[in-house]
Amino acid sequence: MRLGRKPIRLVLLKSRQWGGSTCIQVYFAWLQMIHSTGLNSLIVSQVKDTSIEILDMYNRLVNNYPMFMLYPLGANVPKGAPALAGVLGAQNIRRLEERNCKIKVGSAEKPDSARGGDYQLVHCSETAFWTKTENKSPEDIIRSAISSVLRKPMTAIVFESTANSTDNMFHRDWKDA
Repeated sequence: MRLGRKPIRLVLLKSRQWGGSTCIQVYFAWLQMIHSTGLNSLIVSQVKDTSIEILDMYNRLVNNYPMFMLYPLGANVPKGAPALAGVLGAQNIRRLEERNCKIKVGSAEKPDSARGGDYQLVHCSETAFWTKTENKSPEDIIRSAISSVLRKPMTAIVFESTANSTDNMFHRDWKDA
């Protein structure tokens, strides 16, 4: 899809501990660090702790990335600067300053956590486990998360999950895909 200059849209049925979430975050980091500046990403999982675990995978990748490769050739690379910095004290938003992009985490438990922001890359994790309640549905959360993602190249929306019955949004999306 990327090579064909199309928007990336993917539904990934995965097994536990296979590394699907890690693979998605590595791909997003590659797009953000190599291909284009200003690509903001959003990670939304069924609970906040899972989203933070996924962000930690991204953080470990960035912290082990050669810092000089984040800067233009010949630029003065600051020693000891953190690769990912917090944004104005927010616990759920990090910035990769050299690439002018943000990484935000949210959860299906708090659907408003996926609102706001301008995202080009959205990773919805374990969507088969997102529960419907009186005040929200998985579809409502998805709409909030992907509403800013345009249908253009260098954008991605990925739904991934391990299986969890056949009566949920993820199973329907997987069958449709």
